[in-house]
Amino acid sequence: MKGERQAPAAGDIRFEHVSFAYQDKKALQDVSIVFPRNTLTALFGASGVETVLYE
Repeated sequence: MKGERQAPAAGDIRFEHVSFAYQDKKALQDVSIVFPRNTLTALFGASGVETVLYE
């Protein structure tokens, strides 16, 4: 993958016990996830749902 971005200096990105709702619809409830340093992670759902790419 091409690019000039540097990896985070402190290491992994970590979310712990995250909840999120959009227009009164629960999207995430008590989710914990780690994005390891120097990796590429994609989160996706059903067809027609927005896709997120963490680089």
